[in-house]
Amino acid sequence: MEYARAVQLEVSILKLLCHPNVVRYYGLHQTRDKLTAHIILEFVDAGSLGHVIQQRTPATFSEPEVANILVQVLRGLEYLHSKKIIHRDLKPLNLLVTSKGVVKITDFGLSTQVLQTCSLRRTIVGTPWYVAPGMCLH
Repeated sequence: MEYARAVQLEVSILKLLCHPNVVRYYGLHQTRDKLTAHIILEFVDAGSLGHVIQQRTPATFSEPEVANILVQVLRGLEYLHSKKIIHRDLKPLNLLVTSKGVVKITDFGLSTQVLQTCSLRRTIVGTPWYVAPGMCLH
């Protein structure tokens, strides 16, 4: 998919979203020649969950910490699914964390919106290490 089209699709999804566990979209800045685009999102100060895991010594989380992260991700996913949006690339690097422990889903570049009630997305996309095993067998 061409870069400009991919950015337009991601922005069209981001514009629909407003939830505490989904990163907030603020705008799009394009260079004058329209060759470069920057999506402007809310600042999330602690970085991605992937980076938090890498910096943690030892790299373990307590059960309450894991439960807190999972609840927030599930709330974000419940919201996305209520908008008929499928993320398709959920992984630690696409989960941002604030210094107060709020988890926000980000990176909607591979996301899609199911527009028909009986429509199913049968395409397999995403990061291979995080694709459900059942999806790889098809």
